[in-house]
Formats: sequence, C-alpha cells, structure tokens
Amino acid sequence: MSDALDELRARRSGVKWTRYEPDVIPAWVADMDLPVMDEISEGLGDFVRLGDFGYTNPDDCERVVEAGRRWYGRHGWIPEPAAMVVMGDVMQGVAGAIAAYTEPGDGVIIQTPVYHPFWGAITSAGRRIVEAPLADRESGYRVDRAGLEAAARQGARMLLMANPHNPTGRVFSAEELSSIAEVAEEFDLVIVSDEIHADLVFQPHRHIPIAAWSAIAARRTVTLLSPSKAFNLAGVGCALGVFGTSELKERFEVRSSFLLGHPRRSAVVASSIAWEQGDRWLSGTMDTFGTNRRRIIDWLAGERRLGWLPAEGTYLAWLDARPLEWSEEPADIVLREARVALSPGAQFGGPGHLRLNFGTYPVILDEILERLGAILNP
Repeated sequence: MSDALDELRARRSGVKWTRYEPDVIPAWVADMDLPVMDEISEGLGDFVRLGDFGYTNPDDCERVVEAGRRWYGRHGWIPEPAAMVVMGDVMQGVAGAIAAYTEPGDGVIIQTPVYHPFWGAITSAGRRIVEAPLADRESGYRVDRAGLEAAARQGARMLLMANPHNPTGRVFSAEELSSIAEVAEEFDLVIVSDEIHADLVFQPHRHIPIAAWSAIAARRTVTLLSPSKAFNLAGVGCALGVFGTSELKERFEVRSSFLLGHPRRSAVVASSIAWEQGDRWLSGTMDTFGTNRRRIIDWLAGERRLGWLPAEGTYLAWLDARPLEWSEEPADIVLREARVALSPGAQFGGPGHLRLNFGTYPVILDEILERLGAILNP
C-alpha cells in the first residue's frame, strides 16, 4: 500500500492529496485515485511536446460534440449536434442556466441532500434555494412528488437535479423521472440535469437521461454531460450542454456567452479521446469500483451502527452515522481519531452523515475501513 500512497501524494493537482498531513488518508472530494487511460495521457503529452497551446478550433469542438453524442447512445439517447454547446465544465453550465432561465429572487429547487456547489451557484446569483428533500425511506432515498409540488409553489422557476445522485448514489427510476417531468410541466419549470456520473452505474441499475424519457421532459430540459468523473479528468475541464429546444439554447447562449469563454483545446481533445476510445478502460474501472462496493457491503455487515444503502451509481458511499449519537460532527471525529478524511454530511444538507469516496485502489480502501473499524470498535 505504501507505494500506492507515495504515488498519489506525488500528485499536486487539486486538493485531495495535499490538504491534510501525510498520515491522513483522503477519501472526501470526488476525484478517483486510479490513473487516467494511457491514450489520454499520450494525447495530452502531444500538447507539451509540440508546445501546442493555441485556441481551440471549430473542428475540435465538432469532434467532441460527435464523440459525446455517440457515447451517450449507450444510455438510449443520441442528441442532435445542433442542440449541443461545448463549455468548460458542468458547474459553468449550471451557472449559465441559472442566469439564462431565472431572475433575481426566483426560486431554484434542489433535492437535498445534494452536491454542495449547487447551493453556492444559486445564492451567488441572487436566487433563492428551495429545498425539496428526497424521501429518506428504509428502501433508500426517493423522489418525493408531493415535496416537489410544494417547492414549485414557492416561486420556483427551475429544478436543478443530479442523476445519478450525489451524494446518495441513487439512480432515479423511470417512475421518479416521470414524476419530475410532470411537476415541471405543471409548474412551468426548466429542468437542469447534471448527469456527470451517468457512466458510473452498477448492475442491474440503468441510467435514464431525463430528456430521453418523454417529450414533456425533453422540451424543458438542459442536460449537462462530461467525461470528467468517469475518466478522472476533473482538472482538465470540458462539458457539453444539451438543450431540449432551440429556444432554450438561444436563451442560454445570449445570457451566457461570455460566462462560457473559450473551451480549452487540451480539454476538448482529452474528452474526445475518452469518449472515442474509453470502453475497455471504463469497464475495468467499474470492475474495480464494483469490488470496492462489495468490500464496503461486507464490512458494514459487521458494523451495524453505520447505515448505508449501497450506491446504485457513483463511487460515493453516503454513510449514516446518526445511530452512533456522536456529540461532534462525525467527519471531525473520523479525521482526528482514524486519520481518514471524509466529507461531512452537513455540507450536502444531510447532517449526521459521512460521504466516503471509494474510487481508489482496493488496498487503500481496506486500510480506510480498518481505521474506521478501530474507532467504531475500540
């Protein structure tokens, strides 16, 4: 394990392996620890070798649009190129959509607990957060239609959703997506669907793009896609927006053109390579994550004071620490006593929970679980 840790600590990008002291194992921010596919590394190496750091050309953008739409065909949906826009990352698309489809003071619905940058994107734009919490049942988190309807009545103009869902790992069912689309239609909401984890789904579950579910959903949905999570390219930065109508696209481009800036050519090319050549690499990666998921399931069988409904998608485990009745924030206790860094649930609107990133080498996950077990059973 020490070799794997030394390799990861040598990475200086981002904050995952640089924020904490060397004896802390980080399993918080949603960066995976596995190396990127060789073809992407080689493609990016060409930029350095040639000093090829100029502006992105139209052919590159056409390439990534074609690669992305073809790749998404695995989910039963191949968007039209004319409906798509290249942008820097998914949160850029979120911010642009908020600017395009809402006005200051409008409400934006989020289904809590949810990816925490959604909160800041809404409030920093002068819009109101309207929570429609997912129903927390024994069978797992589910879309609460009555809660959505109540939220929509509070002056909401947009529903900002994540599917597969971060942090709970839910992959929404056809029935749930139908409820979302029907509420959006009834209350005239624009749906902005962050589907960045779409390729990280465990059998027998299946990702369904909400825009592909029905004509009702399609005409009021903006879908945001990126290879960044599935192919470990978060720091490279490239995303695609898919617009359900030309009117939605025009409103976005008019209000957001300067927000989008120029997509980086290195990011566009790396993303194209991922979507064009990534089948085998992703399959192997999902095998690793499936092994890790089973490790956590087996470990929790003997740690009944922590709750978890196994993730249907993502490489994130949303652990329920409320049965422990700790008087402090659970993430603080785990960091101090186990020297493992997890994301605090309160950050996502789920106090008493912990988010564990299991997108790592199995040997590192085993050490994480051993350390957690030591403080749960001192």
